[in-house]
Amino acid sequence: MRLPFNAVCIFSAWLAWTVSNDFTVAIDERPPAYIHDDGALSSLIFGFIILNIAYSLVYAVEFIVLARSSQTWSRIARLALFCVGCIIGFVIAGRGASSIAKDIATNKWMQIRIQQQMEENKTRMAGWQPAVEQAADLVLPYGAFGPQSLSHELIGWSWWQWQPCGGDDPSREYPIKVVVYWNQTLEQIKKKYPVDEPKEQDYRYVEFSIAVSYLEKSIKDIKDMKLEEIEFIASDLERTLNQIRDAKRKESGPKQNIQ
Repeated sequence: MRLPFNAVCIFSAWLAWTVSNDFTVAIDERPPAYIHDDGALSSLIFGFIILNIAYSLVYAVEFIVLARSSQTWSRIARLALFCVGCIIGFVIAGRGASSIAKDIATNKWMQIRIQQQMEENKTRMAGWQPAVEQAADLVLPYGAFGPQSLSHELIGWSWWQWQPCGGDDPSREYPIKVVVYWNQTLEQIKKKYPVDEPKEQDYRYVEFSIAVSYLEKSIKDIKDMKLEEIEFIASDLERTLNQIRDAKRKESGPKQNIQ
């Protein structure tokens, strides 16, 4: 009686496996499960072992029925119990096989999706380049950094740098420019804005972070003095600080001139 029972269960498992694969491929558009897939055969064998252990309960019930029934009724009861056992085995085997097939198909689909995602990430990373700030600079007048008494340690004196001192006219304003630069070297910026005595081109060079530190400290020191007559200096320096920060933020070009 056990052999027909197993035959019914095997047929049910095969049928459920096939139907599950059909739905998986046609509707879910996922790869089908196969017996040779990892874990498929071992799961099915384990399931059939459990079914056969459970079927042994039929013998216990059959023994009790035979002990309390007549010979005619015992045969009918035996056949009825066998049919019930086969029906239960058919349902359990079918559901189990279907579940195994679905799990295997889902795992295969997930592995494929993970592999596809990895390939997409590789392709995306291959074309990715880290963001690099554009080298740029901002040209400002000497006076943008405050009076000479405040700024000379940073950008030098307010007369030509090739002269040891100012001229005879103390009221003369020299057209000196201060170049605030970032993401480039001092040598590069000097080549871009060379000092030329015959042409009276005088440039002073300040790296962005140094210029910002100087302005922030100067603004704080002036405000701490709390003197109304020099508050305008702090306002002018704040304006310069905002111009420098805005220029770097916008990265709007290699050169900006603010007269």
